[in-house]
Amino acid sequence: MPRRRLLAVAVAGALALSGLAACRDQPAVAAYVGSVQLTNADVEKVAAEFPEETRARAMGAIRQFVVSSFVIGELSRQLAREHGITVPPVDVAPFADEAARDAVPANGGFIRLLAEAEIALRTIQPLGKAQAPTEADKREVFAALVNDRKVSPDQYNDVKDQIDSASMRVAFGLRPLLRDSLSKYQVTVNPRYQPLSLDIPFTVGNVQSRIALSLEPAGRKPAVVDLNR
Repeated sequence: MPRRRLLAVAVAGALALSGLAACRDQPAVAAYVGSVQLTNADVEKVAAEFPEETRARAMGAIRQFVVSSFVIGELSRQLAREHGITVPPVDVAPFADEAARDAVPANGGFIRLLAEAEIALRTIQPLGKAQAPTEADKREVFAALVNDRKVSPDQYNDVKDQIDSASMRVAFGLRPLLRDSLSKYQVTVNPRYQPLSLDIPFTVGNVQSRIALSLEPAGRKPAVVDLNR
């Protein structure tokens, strides 16, 4: 799966969003957040921006990422409005390197998705309380690293202290807030795109990686999603 930026989330101008339908079990709908919906066609439109080779290798992960981004981004904007926080206007220019790495249009829907996403979540970061990862949290992240073949199963003691990074603390502080908001803002997601996840950067040694922390209720599996699959 192509690299992702800090806690990637959200979609607004990147996709055409329509009103909430009377019934939430429509097979053509990928996700609902309150009165807003994301369709399967919206997901495919963004995914189609990736090169054919990337889509052949990781289409499922791309789709899942787009849906998670939509949901988390909508939640972020809802939370910002609720707390009287203004989300700054989007600027896609800082995402030029991301576009080049992923070989997608610099002004396309996917890059706008990332730009709007990052800004939305950064805006509500003060609503969460950054917290050090617990032992269970560290094991969760380590499992993702093993699954992504960034480390071997016997290297936990070598990397566990590195997991306590600034970005991880922010992520673990925001995760409970986002989980609670799933019910509050009436989120429904097509099982095809589950589990929802929160993407964060992580570097182990000199190797950059991306970890997707599940937003499913605590204790439900899978706990971690590998975005590189």
